[in-house]
Amino acid sequence: MPLIDRREAIARALALGAGSLISLAALPSCRRAPASGEVVLYSSVDEPLLREIMAVYASEQEGRVLLVGDTEATKTTGLLQRLIAERANPRCDVWWSNEAFSTIALARQGLLEPLPIASQLREIGWPADLIGAGGTWVGFAQRARVIVHNTNRISNQSAPTALADLLRPEFKGRIGIARPQFGTTRGHIAALVAAHGPDRARAFLAALKQHGVRIYDGNSQVVAAAAQGEIDAGLTDTDDVFAGRRNGWPVDLTLERVDSPEAIASNTSGPALPSIGPLVIPNTVARIRNGPESRAAKATGSSTGATDALISFLLSEKLERLLAASEARNIPVRPGLASQVQSVAIPHSMNVRLEDVESKIDEALAIVAETLGA
Repeated sequence: MPLIDRREAIARALALGAGSLISLAALPSCRRAPASGEVVLYSSVDEPLLREIMAVYASEQEGRVLLVGDTEATKTTGLLQRLIAERANPRCDVWWSNEAFSTIALARQGLLEPLPIASQLREIGWPADLIGAGGTWVGFAQRARVIVHNTNRISNQSAPTALADLLRPEFKGRIGIARPQFGTTRGHIAALVAAHGPDRARAFLAALKQHGVRIYDGNSQVVAAAAQGEIDAGLTDTDDVFAGRRNGWPVDLTLERVDSPEAIASNTSGPALPSIGPLVIPNTVARIRNGPESRAAKATGSSTGATDALISFLLSEKLERLLAASEARNIPVRPGLASQVQSVAIPHSMNVRLEDVESKIDEALAIVAETLGA
């Protein structure tokens, strides 16, 4: 299936709404207080896509957005620790994560403020599991954890369609994953603990280690390794596979299948986990409690208009369309929109609550250290 050119999608979006072009800046840190009309956005979204999306926003709003990102290897995790470290004097107004687990952790620690827009989204049928308790965060524009494979070495008919397939003899020493302490790989392993229990997750990871699994700095590097024939298959995210295909790389993806109820019921031990569908991970947006604009508004009696405008944009239909049309091809959450845009179809996903996954991250990290030593 051909990918939609991201530049064309951005151009179309720019043509849809005319507005005043605003100033856009990227700062490695925010040591000074933002000026009036400025909003500080921390985001783990890939920088090229983030800048293009914010250029669309800049065409519609007056003000200035200061962007703070992170590296591929520590993506999301590094920003999460930074937000926690800054809790006494927050430097961030809006948090846009390309996954949910760090956002849930911030909510659990009381670092987020309720989003008034959450009630409006409930009224249009937003999934209840994508709105945090108290409306402190909202999930949108989803992607999935998938199995990538080299199409020159593996046919689509013989490609692995379950985590257990990665343990097949022909894949020994030919499987890759991103560093499991960070990003969506960390969340994926926590999901395995939540769905299958710690003993089964431990047995699977120990089997991967014995099978010679290779560890890479990020999901995009897993895809690159598959494309170069360094590995045959690996675990990654949909957007990274789509980016590889856009580059002309010989890679494709498979979604984890769902085993029959009888097969799941009979698979109660050992490293070969039952297959229960792919983990689907939304982008999330949240407002940092007592952020720079909130403090300024309290001190001067002004509004938090810049923060409110940015949050509204990030949860708009336009943004979901842009992300679906980008090379990431994120799956829209907005009811009815997924059928109107080109995105990957996920007939069955892993039945696990995002909050339950986040609650297992520390346990998952301990199991990772024990089994993979990565």
